[in-house]
Amino acid sequence: MDLTYVSIYIPEGERANIWGRPIYTDLVQALLREHDAPGMTVFRAFEGLDAKRHIQNSHSDYAQDSLPMVLEMITSSDTSDLISTIERTLDGHVYCVTAIPAVDMKSSEPTRTEELRMKETVTLRVYMLETDRHRYGPLYHTLVLAARTSGLLWVNVQRGVEGFGSDHVLRRSLFFRSQCPVVVEVTGAAQEIHEFVTDHRDLIEAASGPAVVLRGTLVSGTA
Repeated sequence: MDLTYVSIYIPEGERANIWGRPIYTDLVQALLREHDAPGMTVFRAFEGLDAKRHIQNSHSDYAQDSLPMVLEMITSSDTSDLISTIERTLDGHVYCVTAIPAVDMKSSEPTRTEELRMKETVTLRVYMLETDRHRYGPLYHTLVLAARTSGLLWVNVQRGVEGFGSDHVLRRSLFFRSQCPVVVEVTGAAQEIHEFVTDHRDLIEAASGPAVVLRGTLVSGTA
C-alpha cells in the first residue's frame, strides 16, 4: 500500500493568543475526526521563527511566546481532502504543508526498498509509543543499538507532544504516566536501509505505529 507523509508546520502553534488554547489542538481534533490514517505525531520545536519572523525558543522568559509546532501524518487517503481540512481549520493562521510519497514497510514486502535507485539516500521512520518494548528494554533504544552496528549515516529518536495511531486514540504525557509517541529516524544509502529493514524486521513489526521509507538525495555530508 502506498502512503503519503505529510508535514504541517505552524509557526505559532502553541496558542492562538496569550490566553488562548494551542492552535494545533483544533487541527489534531479535526484530523482525528475526519480522516482515517495510520497515525499522526505532534512535535514541539526547540527554536524557530514565529509568524512575525521573531525568534522563539524554549528558553524565553515571556509566557506569551509561542514555539513552532510540527505535525506529521501518515495517510493513505486523498491528500486533497486532507488539505481542505487543514485549510479550513487553520484559516487566518500562518502554516506550511508538505507531502512526500512514502513506502509502507509493514504491509509491503521487504523487497519494496529494492525499487529505490541504489544511489539514493532514504530515511526510515518508525512510529511507536514510548511504552513499546522489545524483550527487556524500550523498543526505540533497541532500534538505536541495532542501527549503531549497521554503519548508517544518521540515527535519531524524537519524542512527540501527543499523537494518535490507527486506533484513533489520542495519547499524550499526563502527570506521571507517559504514553507519548516516539519516532526513530534512520537515514542511509538505499541499500543500507534495505539490509537494515531485512535484518531487523522483527523490531519494525513490534512497533505499534507505522513504518515508512522516504526517498531523498544526500546533497551534503558523509555517506
